[in-house]
Amino acid sequence: MALHCLDLGISRFLQFSATLVLPGEADLEHLRGTAVELLKAWPSLQERVNLLSGRLSRGKEDVEEFWKSKMLITCSLNDVVPVTNGRVNNSKNFDDIFSFPTALQHPFCDAAGLYHIIEAYRSLLDGEPIKSINPRQPIELNDELPVREMRSREAGEPSDFAKFQEESIKVGWRAFGKVCIKQFLLNPKKFENSIRIPASRIGYLREKAEEGGIKVTSHDLLLACIYKSCAVSPTWRKVAKDGKEMPPFNIILNIKNLLKENTQLHNPFIGVNVPPPAITATSETEAILNLAAHMRSTIVNARSRDCLSRVLDKHQRFQGKPIGTRNLGSKFPTVFVSSWAHLPLFDLELQLSASKRARICYMEPDIAAAEIFRRAGCKKLANILETWKDGKGDFWVHGVLEKKVWSELNNYSIECV
Repeated sequence: MALHCLDLGISRFLQFSATLVLPGEADLEHLRGTAVELLKAWPSLQERVNLLSGRLSRGKEDVEEFWKSKMLITCSLNDVVPVTNGRVNNSKNFDDIFSFPTALQHPFCDAAGLYHIIEAYRSLLDGEPIKSINPRQPIELNDELPVREMRSREAGEPSDFAKFQEESIKVGWRAFGKVCIKQFLLNPKKFENSIRIPASRIGYLREKAEEGGIKVTSHDLLLACIYKSCAVSPTWRKVAKDGKEMPPFNIILNIKNLLKENTQLHNPFIGVNVPPPAITATSETEAILNLAAHMRSTIVNARSRDCLSRVLDKHQRFQGKPIGTRNLGSKFPTVFVSSWAHLPLFDLELQLSASKRARICYMEPDIAAAEIFRRAGCKKLANILETWKDGKGDFWVHGVLEKKVWSELNNYSIECV
């Protein structure tokens, strides 16, 4: 399957992974055998992406050899993920757990593609047949796109917003080299962490939004909490013009439902540069609600035909060259947020053995540099966050940020009663 322009966009030099933790003992031979069965049913899962040419090629090893690096393992919960700050549900006593580690080159697919792979694996474990993978299709917008719901003053008129997004895209190996230097050498010290934002906290903010007639989603509110926390970054405060100026901020926008054709495995998303907001508020809650409204306006404008046409046209014109957003790799807290909250991973129930079925009790995604860069010393990418929602409706945030930003974000981890 040939890669399309978005497969070779922001995701080109990245890989992503997810560690899925399930309680109980498992029949490892059955699980491994089913994994091999999946590889035979979907042979494209064995393909590799050449980062320079952007082409897919099949590895020479057979399916059993290919799967050795993806073995399912059993271990203690502490070996899988540190049990700190409520990262795992400790109300249950997991005497035995098993982890399902997955890692994919990002040009191959996005998080939704990973979900399709795990869902197919679940079907095979249950003895159900799976459909073949549809081939990738050229990126083409639907004839009808959503009508704009709202705009904010900071987002500007649709034509201005579209131009802003188009100009935010940087192309070429020179720009890519600057990103590598900033990411590898110039970033201040940052820390990896995961924080749970309780459903009660987001629910409280939604109630306040409804009372004020502000139409936002739960994830808009989560993004607002993250964005506001980034404003306390020490490195940003050194260059900010005043205490109200907000740092650069980017979100990953899924456009799958806006395309004419889709397949199970590809990357139907674009990076959206959030226009700098002018937030004036008299309270913490009001500031969050204003930022959430700004996020909603940004997303609505980004889904317009004018904006998407310009952004996709630039990706297609420069396909083959490194392409990314203007602020990628900045030493400032130029955060990029990728959401997995729409994926019902915690609803999947896997047949671990003849007598044991289990649902995921914890998951931790991670976006990293491609393997060649990790070998060169770039173990973790700074300022890239993943968000997801667990089986209880709580949101989680994982990534690498400055310590002060994590401390600020941790203020939203307190339950509302």
